[in-house]
Amino acid sequence: MEPEDTDSVHKEINWQIPAILFTIVFVISVSQIVYQIVPEDVLTTPGITSVSINFAMLHGVCLLTILSTIFILVPRELWWQTLKLDQPPNRSILFKALGTTAILIPIVQVIFGITVYFMVKYGIELTENPIVNWMKTAPANVMCLIIFGAVVIAPATEEIMFRLVIYECLLKIGNSTLACYLTCLIFAVFHMIPEQILPLFILAVVLQKSLQKSKCLWTAILIHAFFNSFAVVLTLLYRYHMT
Repeated sequence: MEPEDTDSVHKEINWQIPAILFTIVFVISVSQIVYQIVPEDVLTTPGITSVSINFAMLHGVCLLTILSTIFILVPRELWWQTLKLDQPPNRSILFKALGTTAILIPIVQVIFGITVYFMVKYGIELTENPIVNWMKTAPANVMCLIIFGAVVIAPATEEIMFRLVIYECLLKIGNSTLACYLTCLIFAVFHMIPEQILPLFILAVVLQKSLQKSKCLWTAILIHAFFNSFAVVLTLLYRYHMT
């Protein structure tokens, strides 16, 4: 098949809307089943079981549903192209991701600090990240699982979910600018931590623009992974400084 034909076929394949619909249905269904079967104290206590269930219940189901939709609706020769992972994560992509993250982190930290300052000033209660709270008290084996989830599983799954599926769905009903910023807003609100909405929105804009510019999802995944790694390091420093 000629490159022009491949691109044409790729554009005609409508897999994003089924993917998002199936994902919503399966995430809600699995969540309800888990909440009915697993005791609440198991889900809220930092342990191998609770961490595994929490990552699997959202990230695992999302990723499995999206990949299954692609495998069913998209020809095999277009799988990697559809996921925008056909270009290997080479040294150039790695250095671009590192450079972007190095610039992004201080900007996001300043915005986060300003947001927290005004929330405290006006008496708005802060909401800590439950994963961060777990990392402050979890034993070493649980800590390793949390770090793996935060640095590997979450970036890969969330970039596929937001940068590809949700953005492409919104792109079908609006222009690229609207689709970009609405996707970023959904990403920020999705984490359900008010003081992080603006910083995460900025992060999401950088991630979306990096994908649009590079046409390679590896760039966004690596930026996201490096960003989360920085948050993990800060949490570990806080933990061991306080002990």
